[in-house]
Amino acid sequence: MTIDARLASADDTVVVPAGGLIMNSDGFAFGPAFAAALEVLPAHLTILDARGTILYVNEAWRRFAADNALRSQDFCVGQNYLTVCETANGDSSDGAASAAAGIRAVLTGELPRFVLDYPCHGPDEPRWFRLLVAPVREDKVVGAVVMHVDITGPEQDAHALRVAERVARESEQRLSFALEAADIGDWSLDLRTNLAHRSLRHDQCFGYTALLPEWSYDTFLAHIDPADRASVDSSFKRALAGAGEYNDEFKTTWPDGSVHWLWTRGRVYFDDLGAPIRMAGIVVDITERKRSQMTEQLAVDRLNEAQRIAKIGDWSWEITTQQITWSAQVFEIMGRDPLAGPPSGPDELASVYDASSLRIQQEHIVAAISSGEPQEYELVIIRPDGEQVFTQVMALPRKDDTGKVVTLYGTIQDISERKRAEMDAVRLASIVASSDDAIIGKTLNSTVTSWNRGAQKIFGYTAEEMVGHSILRIIPTDRLDEEEHIIGSVSRGESVEHFETQRLTKDGRQIDVSITASPILDATGTVLGVSKVARDISERKKLEQQFLRAQRMESIGTLAGGIAHDLNNVLGPIMLSLELLKMSFPDAESQELIGVIEGSARHGSAMVKQVLSFARGVEGQRLEIDVVDLLHDIEKISKDTFLKHIETRTIVPPELWRVVGDPTQLHQVLLNLCVNARDAMPDGGTLTIAADNVAIDAHYAGVNLDAKAGLYVVLRVEDSGTGIRPDVLERIFDPFFTTKEIGKGTGLGLSTSMAIVKSHGGFIRAYSELGRGSKFNVYIPARVEATAERGVPVSELPRGHGELVLVVDDEPAVRQITQQTLEAFGYRVVVAVDGADAVATYAQRSGEIAVVLTDMMMPVMDGPATIRVLRKMNPAVRIVAASGLDANAHGVGLGISYFLPKPYAADRLLTTLRQILADRR
Repeated sequence: MTIDARLASADDTVVVPAGGLIMNSDGFAFGPAFAAALEVLPAHLTILDARGTILYVNEAWRRFAADNALRSQDFCVGQNYLTVCETANGDSSDGAASAAAGIRAVLTGELPRFVLDYPCHGPDEPRWFRLLVAPVREDKVVGAVVMHVDITGPEQDAHALRVAERVARESEQRLSFALEAADIGDWSLDLRTNLAHRSLRHDQCFGYTALLPEWSYDTFLAHIDPADRASVDSSFKRALAGAGEYNDEFKTTWPDGSVHWLWTRGRVYFDDLGAPIRMAGIVVDITERKRSQMTEQLAVDRLNEAQRIAKIGDWSWEITTQQITWSAQVFEIMGRDPLAGPPSGPDELASVYDASSLRIQQEHIVAAISSGEPQEYELVIIRPDGEQVFTQVMALPRKDDTGKVVTLYGTIQDISERKRAEMDAVRLASIVASSDDAIIGKTLNSTVTSWNRGAQKIFGYTAEEMVGHSILRIIPTDRLDEEEHIIGSVSRGESVEHFETQRLTKDGRQIDVSITASPILDATGTVLGVSKVARDISERKKLEQQFLRAQRMESIGTLAGGIAHDLNNVLGPIMLSLELLKMSFPDAESQELIGVIEGSARHGSAMVKQVLSFARGVEGQRLEIDVVDLLHDIEKISKDTFLKHIETRTIVPPELWRVVGDPTQLHQVLLNLCVNARDAMPDGGTLTIAADNVAIDAHYAGVNLDAKAGLYVVLRVEDSGTGIRPDVLERIFDPFFTTKEIGKGTGLGLSTSMAIVKSHGGFIRAYSELGRGSKFNVYIPARVEATAERGVPVSELPRGHGELVLVVDDEPAVRQITQQTLEAFGYRVVVAVDGADAVATYAQRSGEIAVVLTDMMMPVMDGPATIRVLRKMNPAVRIVAASGLDANAHGVGLGISYFLPKPYAADRLLTTLRQILADRR
């Protein structure tokens, strides 16, 4: 764009003031005739005043500006031309600045005139212009005439010729310099005249210090190693036949006998008829590069071989481009065809990992990018054929100059063999570690050398607390001679089988155990130590005690019945004589004394009735009972008689089944349980009275002595009181056992309740935890005729489809029966004896385990702690909580939505599992 094209008047008219003169503050003026002459000039012309303000522009100026689409209010008379030039930007800024400087010099009188040639672009072609500036004088310089003359024709041709000559010279110089600097030899051959050119460097590439007198194509072929000669000759012939270009590497032997590698490249030029007319090319000595490549290739081959032997490959990932690069061994590890190439990005790469490994990979990649620190981790790869490959990955970040991580690179190693060996060892150790039995190793002087998780669960001591210490700490002082007997037998190479005794736990409890001890022998048969398996048989002993207690209760009942009968015979005459005594001794003092005797006699009579109820259990009329009415009656009594700081809640589901029994006796059972609950909450609390329909299966009945398979209504009385100690809980149903003060309890309340419930074909289960309250579940058989149609046949119970369930419970019988039930209905089961065992098992098999069923009250690590750890390992883990107390209270703050109240039957268990597996949250 020309400099004058930046300015134009606001319209197409010449500004001429009245009188035909153009005036300014300096008195500068010219008339219409002069202006008319300027209008016909082909040059672009403007007149400036002494300050550079535009006073006039001619038609050629305005027309050029219009052709370049530059007409606007900015290009008008009255604008300062110097300011426009000095503020110009873009391609014309340098020329405009030079023009402003020259015009200013003329206006100030520093220059008599100013001339500037400059290029610009017109609307459709490049142009050249010449700027001419002359001063306008009176007594002084009062302005200037500025004219732009188009000199495009001759100047452009001359300029183009000068530029072409300069470029040619510069190109030739640069080419010569580049060839010399790069040690490149060049040559050319005119095929029409047979005139050839070779540089000195050309012949030097073949081992000569000076140009040879003659050099022909045959000379060239003769210098090529025979092994490469045919290939090079064919390449040249193809170029001459029409391919046009050749590009070859070959070996040559120099006159001094040394072997060199050369690279030659060139082109054949053809005339319009397609006949070759000229050839030209270059030759380069690439010996050093070739040797470097060979050394590098040797190193690469050695690296590949080392990677193949070690089953390790290298990889890289360009974060910006998402490009992934794999070495050959990575393809081998992944089981992927190298011809298919590496994955196109992280999304495709994700398909080769299992779910757990994908999460691990993503976590470490994010950590490497965000922290810039190396990452090392293990992944499981799933090959296309389904085979699992265990790998160890090292990821290293590479940063740019700004410290931003732009590339991740590293290694991946197949560690499947090592991992499987470790897993075999872990599996063997896991069998020992996860066994419910205590598996203990010790020396012949009774020092513990190994201590498994089962031992920790049974005795309460950790391995750290026992290994290196004497086993005597778990043996009661009155049984220390048993250890001498066991050590003596084992020292003689004998085994001790199923020796039943008692041992001490860490909390001081004595438990029943069955011990089997065997000698540990070395290769020569020498006894080195003792391997001992101790099984906790306390549960079995407890069942035996329940059976003996039932027999004892039956005997006591028979005895109590006889005693009660005799007491009735004793109390009868007393009760009959009281009315006669009242009539015979009407005075106040006697009447008061007779009243005391009467009260005591009636209290004794009530005790006899209670004993008879306990002894016989079957007294009373059997009626169909609406349990809802029974519960609401108990609720009313509780609310009316208990202190107001005890809140009573009643939970009754719709369509509660009916039972057949003595309403008075069942009323007595519930009222007794509610009174006990009240006494357990001296500072207030919540009393919950509830009922529910349950179906008990043969599996559950098998581990509960009094239970039988069938349909039941369970009546629940639960408090939030002080709870019951474990040693007391075992005796609460014994006759005459009480923890209340003398005069506040007979010790017959719960034993009588037990007798009543048994007489109805039911049973009672009690659950308690110190500080968390107690719960009594009373199971009464439901009326079969009314409820049989509501029972769920075993064949219709929901079944599993091979899902793996982790069952966590410290009770062996519960674990066993739950495992048997789930396996019978299509599930796979893995068990854990406590929370710590569950966490270890889940860490190994998290990818398989579909549901975790955990008890909430366990030693070592209880249910809530176990759930929190499992949630950290996998926030999406499905968990069912089970508890004899309010499982929902245990689950507060843990995000648990599925609960099983203990004891649970098969239908409740299977239905809950099906619900949680179907839940997609």
